[in-house]
Amino acid sequence: MLPVVSCAYEIKSDKFIITYPNDDVLEEFLDNTRFDGGFSLFGGGSSLTLKEQAANRVTRIIGKVEDILEMHPEHMVVKIVLFSDEKQVQRVYRQQYDRVVDFIAFYSPLDEKIYISTNNVVLRVIAHEMAHCVIYHYFKKQPPVKLHELMAQFVEAHIQD
Repeated sequence: MLPVVSCAYEIKSDKFIITYPNDDVLEEFLDNTRFDGGFSLFGGGSSLTLKEQAANRVTRIIGKVEDILEMHPEHMVVKIVLFSDEKQVQRVYRQQYDRVVDFIAFYSPLDEKIYISTNNVVLRVIAHEMAHCVIYHYFKKQPPVKLHELMAQFVEAHIQD
């Protein structure tokens, strides 16, 4: 049984769907996932709304992840669920996999969603989880779990390059 995730807000494009409970969580996501050592093209003084900033950020991250992997799956929609803390992420994981973990984020092939704790996330973490999503959608037959993880770690190590 897939968990019921209650999030009040949603941002959609042809490449992603982001769900989140409130603007504070979205702002924390933006603060913690900046490129270039904290410099943000869309932050401070920008006339863009939080939603527009998040859409731009996620679009940029997806593009970089696909470029690093040299994989551009057709018809992929990255679904991201933002939570305010890791306990919520861990609860979803426990509901889906019946295992207790200390994860701050994970990609679930069961419902094809990335679950993220915004109070812990950094760019490398979201890129790692997006890599799992890209890999999952790219291959018709999934590579072994260890290879999946190695490719995601490769993205994590190269996202700032």
